[in-house]
Amino acid sequence: MTIKNSKFIRFILLSLLFGALSCLFVIPFFKLHYVPMGDDFKFHFDRLLDLSHNFRHLNFYPELATYGFQKSAYPLNAFYPWVTLIPFGLILALIHNKIYAVALGIIFYLFVGLWITYITTDRLFKNKLQAIITAIVYIFSEYTTSNIIARFDLGEFFAMLFMPLVLYGLYAVTFGNSRDWPFLAWGGALICLSHVLSTFILVAFVVLILLIVFQKLPHKVKTLKSLMKAGILAFGISAIWILPFLRIQFSAQYSGMKGIILGYPLSQVINTSISSAVLAPNLWNKLYGIGILDVIILIMGLVQYKKLSNVSKTSFIIAIITLIMSSTTFPWRFFNNTFISCIQYSFRMLSLCTPFTAIVGGELSTRFVTQRHDINYQRIIGILTGIFILWVGGYYQFFQPNGFLGKMRNTQSAFPITQTSFSLNEYTPLSEQKAVPNVIQHTAAINGRKVNLSSYEIKNTHNGELFDNKLINASKDVSLPVIFYKHIFKVYRNNHQIPVTNKNGQVHISHGSGPIRLAYNFGLFDMIGIILTLISSLILSPIILYRMNKLNG
Repeated sequence: MTIKNSKFIRFILLSLLFGALSCLFVIPFFKLHYVPMGDDFKFHFDRLLDLSHNFRHLNFYPELATYGFQKSAYPLNAFYPWVTLIPFGLILALIHNKIYAVALGIIFYLFVGLWITYITTDRLFKNKLQAIITAIVYIFSEYTTSNIIARFDLGEFFAMLFMPLVLYGLYAVTFGNSRDWPFLAWGGALICLSHVLSTFILVAFVVLILLIVFQKLPHKVKTLKSLMKAGILAFGISAIWILPFLRIQFSAQYSGMKGIILGYPLSQVINTSISSAVLAPNLWNKLYGIGILDVIILIMGLVQYKKLSNVSKTSFIIAIITLIMSSTTFPWRFFNNTFISCIQYSFRMLSLCTPFTAIVGGELSTRFVTQRHDINYQRIIGILTGIFILWVGGYYQFFQPNGFLGKMRNTQSAFPITQTSFSLNEYTPLSEQKAVPNVIQHTAAINGRKVNLSSYEIKNTHNGELFDNKLINASKDVSLPVIFYKHIFKVYRNNHQIPVTNKNGQVHISHGSGPIRLAYNFGLFDMIGIILTLISSLILSPIILYRMNKLNG
């Protein structure tokens, strides 16, 4: 058998394995005919619905929420990264059964996450068995599972799947092979296009690591050049979201996310982790852990510490530190009401603890199943069975008949919103907060008189909405039930663009007659962002494909 054929067969076998493992997550969806509604389910499901409707109408740059979020026309995708949601949105656009669509979306992303973790671990340790076990430990960890089931925080879930790209890329640039900087670039870009807070945490982590190790680096100039290339291309790929985000952020003042960093004592975090096989995480109290499997790995890592490789020793130390940082044992109170408090919850540090714990678990497991360079397949089966049993114990708590998670059936449409349900205040300029109730209730002001519009009088258009009401059509003075943002909207009447002003926080017009068409103002920032993303992707894609193929025997 040729090397080329053996690579192809291995690829097929691993794809089948990773596909089967990904399907395990969604078996209950098909069996019970519902999707558990985690903490942020309503918010993200509405985002997916909005995205899928836009795709069905061939709008592939959807900046305004005109289908979901009660047709509020919020420029939500300028605030919240949306690009990595595209596969999910396309699946939902093509498959009308919402349960099946959500299930297939989760399968797709888990499959990608398993491959990413496998490839990066294999490049790090040059051990395919270790790479497989590490990928399984990571994807089947409690915190990864909680992000997609208990929390349904798609942004943070995606960021965790892309995290191994950044961690491997950082190691390669600093201590390994600096030519693998494209992994760092793509990982950074994908995380930036997934979740803002994960990007903030990861950037802080990378900077801190570089400050600690920089003096020990053997090739400082070479490392800096690689970091600069990775940073520039990561920004370029992310520009399709970053530039519109910067435009809207600097156009007004917002409430921001400064406040108190919430968390629990380390004893409670560990207790939650140990009891995860019998009790689901405490959703309402925001209490999450690393799971009993990761606790066992860290205990065994401590026992076997001297026998670990240098990479796993460092990973063990980082895992312990970030586990402590996920609790109030770390003095987070000193960072309250500072820019660092934007992370909101200390448990978000588990997004770093989990991959480093998986690295330790992968090496420990590989040592256990390898005897004098021979693989003990009975031990492999035993380890995989143990992982599965521990995972199932916690996972199926989310599907108990009287469980704490709601149930999304196939008949579910967009969720109704309130002023606080989707945190719309966070995306509304401070000076326009008073208009939020009118937007939610579809209350327009026509010649100074408040009029509630029905959803049938607000019609979807390409990246916009058409307001068609008898009173509106006959009036010049109209305040639409849409929050005013500078430079974001264009308004048309009878195919003529008319001036837009701000009145009491709402989009106001005082010209013409007839139905009013509101559209997103596609500007220079949008154009530059799209061009930079396309150019950067075209530059980096062949480079990383070449690097993945190189040395990937």
